[in-house]
Amino acid sequence: FVLAPVKARIVGPLGFILRGKLTESSGGAFVYDFGRIGPEGSSTAKTFVVLKGSERDNTNLSVGEISPDDVITATLGKSLGRGSMKLYPLQIELKPGKELIERLGKDKDDYGWIWIESDNPKVAKLRLRLKFALEGR
Repeated sequence: FVLAPVKARIVGPLGFILRGKLTESSGGAFVYDFGRIGPEGSSTAKTFVVLKGSERDNTNLSVGEISPDDVITATLGKSLGRGSMKLYPLQIELKPGKELIERLGKDKDDYGWIWIESDNPKVAKLRLRLKFALEGR
């Protein structure tokens, strides 16, 4: 027999529309890069969660666990039907505290994150990682 290394990626019914600051890493993780935000910088973002496949009409999505929850807020809007998929607008806001907070993705644990959850056991939850440095105010 022959051993051969294989690289694969499992594509599920949940994902994000990739553009601008929202990318997908080679490991399949979705990352939104706010960058370094100064006193006058924008600390809000809007993107879309995509739900596709046969379970799209039997599934409701919601925002699950957020970390750090004293800095990040996320709101999932009402779904919009687009052919074979549903798009859910996701509004993200970073709230500065008194001190600088950095989550610059230096290792796998150096991110903020938002979980998107499903009420359907056939649709696994999905995590969005957030990279940012937010100055204190």
